[in-house]
Amino acid sequence: MSEHDSGGTPTQADVNHAAFVARYQDELESEHSGKMALMRDGEVVEIVGDKDVAYELGLQRYGDGNFSLERIGVSPHSLGVLAYAFE
Repeated sequence: MSEHDSGGTPTQADVNHAAFVARYQDELESEHSGKMALMRDGEVVEIVGDKDVAYELGLQRYGDGNFSLERIGVSPHSLGVLAYAFE
């Protein structure tokens, strides 16, 4: 299920997850497995080794709800969620 804002517009998490799967996932898995991709507006802006550090970096740079995180190299089935969205 996709998260949307009240106006039906895709959220950062929606946009970023779609871009991650379509454009970045395969490429990043070989070199950055287990790390976090900090994403904004469909672009990977930073690769970070720790989820909490990535979250704090996203908050500082973009503010709450304006970024999302994707774990690299962990299948959604084993992770239990598709994306870490902080909205």
